[in-house]
Amino acid sequence: MERANIILDRIEELYAEYHEEMFKYRKKQSPFARMFGSLTVSSGEPAEETLHGKFFINVSQMTAELEELLTKARDEEPELCQAVAAKAVNLLLIKDYNVFDVAETVTYSGLEKCAVPLLEFLSPDELERQYSIYRTHRTRLMGKEVIKAMKSAIRLYNDRGLF
Repeated sequence: MERANIILDRIEELYAEYHEEMFKYRKKQSPFARMFGSLTVSSGEPAEETLHGKFFINVSQMTAELEELLTKARDEEPELCQAVAAKAVNLLLIKDYNVFDVAETVTYSGLEKCAVPLLEFLSPDELERQYSIYRTHRTRLMGKEVIKAMKSAIRLYNDRGLF
């Protein structure tokens, strides 16, 4: 599971780099562009060449690799898988962001969707905690899908008598 920790560290680095680049980008913008520039999602560049696109692609690839590792290790190290999944879900389900920046909102919403396959690895208590936090945020684009997946996982735990 050493690779899983490397992936989590890399995801944290990607977030830090993204925020740093967004800060630099916004600092260069005029007040007018800051106010109205965020109303457009596309700059005309291919998604993988934009700041948002690169960030999303890198984090979603890391998350997919993490899911594979957790699937392989689930039976041998269930507690460790739960801890790794909890940290990843906590990173992916952003609690707050600038909802007035359309590109940022779309990017983070996509990453929230990347958290869905990791929900099954959470402990019942962590799943309940994430659900109670996440359901209070009504500005999510993917919110209904994530909440539906959380409810489904909670139902599964209830059926198994784990809650």
